[in-house]
Amino acid sequence: MFPIDWANTINNAGQIVAGFNGPTEGSYGTVRLTPVGGEYGGPVSAPTVDTSVLTPPDHRMVSVSVDPHVTDDYDPEPICRITQVVNSEGPLSGADPAVEITHFLSVNLRATRLGSGVGRTYTIKLSCTDALGVTSTTDVVVVAPHDQGAQ
Repeated sequence: MFPIDWANTINNAGQIVAGFNGPTEGSYGTVRLTPVGGEYGGPVSAPTVDTSVLTPPDHRMVSVSVDPHVTDDYDPEPICRITQVVNSEGPLSGADPAVEITHFLSVNLRATRLGSGVGRTYTIKLSCTDALGVTSTTDVVVVAPHDQGAQ
């Protein structure tokens, strides 16, 4: 891409006609620029996980991978990453030993739950950022259900 040398026309849709000098002497081109409007929401993600149920609840750490299934009007490859995991039975403060984010889109979760509860949920918070710097967040849930034997 070449630097824009001039811009002098704006149509009713707010698009701008701009010109640039090309790579060789005397070559030039024009482009139509479409500004991002206020209604642009950024990346849209519908994440899935490769393991949505942690069973049996045997206290082992299970690797879970997130596929963001992300689209964006302006960026064909927004960057996504796990930013937080909320454990419904986790500690009130400090690090959660049942959660370990291991990479941008993978996390280790402990397959366990409190004996008296209905089961544990891990809410994985996924943030996706496009080339314009617009970030959106989406959640995906993994569960460690209470066993059904005693009900």
